[in-house]
Amino acid sequence: MVGVGDTVSNWSPFWDTVLLRDIADFRNGVNFSAASKGRGIKVIGVSNFQNYVDVPYHELDEINPSGVVRPEDLLQDNDFVFVRSNGNRALIGRSLFVRNLSEPVTHSGFTIRLRFISEVMQPEFFAQLIRSDIARNEISHFGSGTNISNLSQEILGSLVVPLPPLHEQRAIAAILSTWDEAITLTTRLIDALQRRKQALMQLLLTGEVRSQWNVVSLSEVTRLIISNVDKVTTEDELMVRLCNYMDVYRNSRIVNSMQFMEGSVTESEFDRFALQKHDVIITKDSETPEDIAQASVVAEDLENVVCGYHLAILRPIQEQIYGPFLRELLMTPDVHHQFVARANGATRYGLTHSAIASASIPIPEHVDEQLRIADLLSTNDAWVEGLEHYAHLLRWQKRGLMQQLLTGAVRVGMDD
Repeated sequence: MVGVGDTVSNWSPFWDTVLLRDIADFRNGVNFSAASKGRGIKVIGVSNFQNYVDVPYHELDEINPSGVVRPEDLLQDNDFVFVRSNGNRALIGRSLFVRNLSEPVTHSGFTIRLRFISEVMQPEFFAQLIRSDIARNEISHFGSGTNISNLSQEILGSLVVPLPPLHEQRAIAAILSTWDEAITLTTRLIDALQRRKQALMQLLLTGEVRSQWNVVSLSEVTRLIISNVDKVTTEDELMVRLCNYMDVYRNSRIVNSMQFMEGSVTESEFDRFALQKHDVIITKDSETPEDIAQASVVAEDLENVVCGYHLAILRPIQEQIYGPFLRELLMTPDVHHQFVARANGATRYGLTHSAIASASIPIPEHVDEQLRIADLLSTNDAWVEGLEHYAHLLRWQKRGLMQQLLTGAVRVGMDD
């Protein structure tokens, strides 16, 4: 743990270290009132730190600079902006790298600007350094062993940072930025595919197409089974894998490779609630009406998996409806709104058997058409899942690289 004035370092023993205040200066952001909002100068606020490394200039709010923003409040390329104070402590110490400025930009009073006053630190290297686990841990647990509630200029300036030779800084930054670029491109592909699916759903499941379909109740095309299987394990019962609420809530498809919890059921419960391929499972209860009837489809034959409590199974009647198609249909706004409107409760909401069974859905007359629509949408989902897995691997690889490169366990750029 590094405290104010300490020189103990978790960085490479091969590198010199320095207090951040010796190579940079700091400035708190601009405090402004609601009356200052308007057109004039864009401002980086805490809300802009959620999912970004670089500044999302296109999303920034604007304020009227008159009497609020001084020249010294404006940001420059290679500045860093840190979250100074926020109700969400996980955001405190998160940073954005300012570069490619094309217009005046400032930052809010809940942030701190860092600007290097020495050329011994490459900004691109520092951008990687400050997002490392070592730096994040030193910021979030500074001096006390608990998460800080405010990041002061004193705390930030008292961080001990490494100073590899400049050629090594450049080499490390170049390697890690390659992973950043791959992650960014993969994320953009995922976003594009998700937008594509929304467009496909709009085209295939709503509007004029649906007006030509038959409208039926769920009870006409599915067998509704509401589970009452709890998480209690009893010795004399059958040991099973339980598909629980969050398994359904977080996943569009239920597959064998998922990490289900273990549980136990009676033989009669197994006969009633064991999941079958193409079953559609929905969340029957929730803390908010909007989370009611989130749906997932059993995408393959499962081994010893039983549906848990707070869930309902919609088991398709053969030749009437295709399970993967039903799952997509349930997630369209018009159909999902029926369940939201029917959910009853005050602090917790739930659907009755009749509320689910009587919900109406439009379906093509022929199951073949349902199958073609579902296959098109599920192919899109498969691409997204594959890219999400790839992005996860890239982040995992980069994290390992950061640990190796930023601690000096692996040296690079030594021949420059």
